[in-house]
Amino acid sequence: MEPNNNVPPEILESQKYFDLSFYYIFIESLNTSKWKILHTIKLSVYPLLVLFNGICMVHNLIYLDIFKNQIKLFHLLVYLGTTYQFEWKYFYLLLSGREIENIKEFMKHLQQSLLVHNLVSNIRKQQLPIALKFSNYFVRIFFTSTAASGVVLITSNIYRTNFTSPLMYTIPFMSENVWYYRPFNVVFQTISVTVFVFGVIGSDFILTITVGFLNGELRSIIKLISKLDSSKIAENSSNEILRNLYVMHVRVYSILNNLRRIYWTLSIHILLSNFLFICFTLYLTRFLSFSVGTIFTLMNVLLQLIFICYNSQILLDKTEAVADALWQTSWYDLKLKDQWTFLLILKVSQMQKGISVCGLSNISVNTLVQVLKSALTYGAFLYTIIN
Repeated sequence: MEPNNNVPPEILESQKYFDLSFYYIFIESLNTSKWKILHTIKLSVYPLLVLFNGICMVHNLIYLDIFKNQIKLFHLLVYLGTTYQFEWKYFYLLLSGREIENIKEFMKHLQQSLLVHNLVSNIRKQQLPIALKFSNYFVRIFFTSTAASGVVLITSNIYRTNFTSPLMYTIPFMSENVWYYRPFNVVFQTISVTVFVFGVIGSDFILTITVGFLNGELRSIIKLISKLDSSKIAENSSNEILRNLYVMHVRVYSILNNLRRIYWTLSIHILLSNFLFICFTLYLTRFLSFSVGTIFTLMNVLLQLIFICYNSQILLDKTEAVADALWQTSWYDLKLKDQWTFLLILKVSQMQKGISVCGLSNISVNTLVQVLKSALTYGAFLYTIIN
């Protein structure tokens, strides 16, 4: 969407981050060909590259003496877990094309609604920038942290492997005696780590920005509900407000359900891989290799876990706040017909909604605590077993 003075800069910035992340992951800068085979090849570039890296890592693990080279073992396990997470995220986003398009339409609708002047538009202009300011801040911090840790990790690993391998593995069946052995390994693995690290966090940015827009719309709904506290407004303008509330509520819950469908089982893979990342990096940092690279890796793993749990907590809190706001209004001053509409909205708003783990439970800040506690426990157990 073209920049407009009526659209706050925070919204345009969020849209830019969303588009850049989506275009990076699916290489949208390459125009989609009319030939389906060429489009398929384009979409296969990243997953095949990451898969090849994973195969190389597994090959190195098979022929690795795990008791004599534990540092390399746990580094490879962490990097292998990153490839695992990338592949799941990539294909889940790829197969969720309809849900992604719905989210894009939702963002476009919110921006277009700001171009008119009415009560809902004015509320959105107040609430959306507040919600998206945090999302934009998180994206900038996480991107900077990941880029810095990537540079540090690649540099330290190249030094550790005698200028051979940024990812602690060597490409199988390539002779060490050829002149291009070291430069090829370094260049190929540096490109690879850039692809799958920024692919992983790019999908995280998509989630963060989506939650930011949902948070902003839920805040707008709560603010609009507060208008019903006035007896005068409740008597004279309740019909219009309730109609807007119903439309906004249905739309935001529809997009929230789209987001929940994308992360229905993907959340399990994210939590599992982050749990293993924390176990292995804690073990590396505490007992084997206290280096800047492993510290940065641990920080980014923790940031990623905090991000998904906190974003889900935001959705849980705001969906609950909608019901609370409805209960606190002067609903008894509404006309009888409007009271029926009010009760319909209230009924739909009773259940908290966040990012779900296969419908078993919602991810929250408590999930973060449980994962960290389990990772510390199993990390200590791992040390006991190995030593």
